[in-house]
Amino acid sequence: MGATTWSLLFKDKEKADEVYKNLDIVTVSGDPVQVEDQFGQRFTFKGASIDGIMYDDMSVSQLAYIERALHQARTQAKAQTRANTDPEMRGANAMHGPAVLRPFQ
Repeated sequence: MGATTWSLLFKDKEKADEVYKNLDIVTVSGDPVQVEDQFGQRFTFKGASIDGIMYDDMSVSQLAYIERALHQARTQAKAQTRANTDPEMRGANAMHGPAVLRPFQ
């Protein structure tokens, strides 16, 4: 069986810190451990089977997601501007011409 990623969610930073601390301890000891988050997810595993732990403060990382989305939007806008001024792209668009609607005759 391959690696499995678990995402645990916590309402309280203190509870998340406690679980994180306990996971850090059991990865060294290799003892079995049961973990439960504050949204009803529960799992049991051997501590030695953990290869890494990621701790994410979602209120802070939300800003990073927003910045990435804004960066992507700015990149797309610049690409569109460059495409509009690129002679090869403009030539390809001109061959098709603008859309024309003709009334029924």
